[in-house]
Amino acid sequence: MDQLLEKAAHGEAIHFSDLLRNIPSDDILSKLFFNPKHPVNNGISKFGLEVLKSSARRI
Repeated sequence: MDQLLEKAAHGEAIHFSDLLRNIPSDDILSKLFFNPKHPVNNGISKFGLEVLKSSARRI
């Protein structure tokens, strides 16, 4: 998962499909989607992405 942080640090695109293929930890997600208004909870979690991923399979 450090590859995602490296991509972000270099300004490279991170595709949503890459996130869903190998969902990173909440810690990494909080760094990728940092929100200064809500630094503790940005609303994106590993569990939430897993739910989204399983829902997308059913469609």
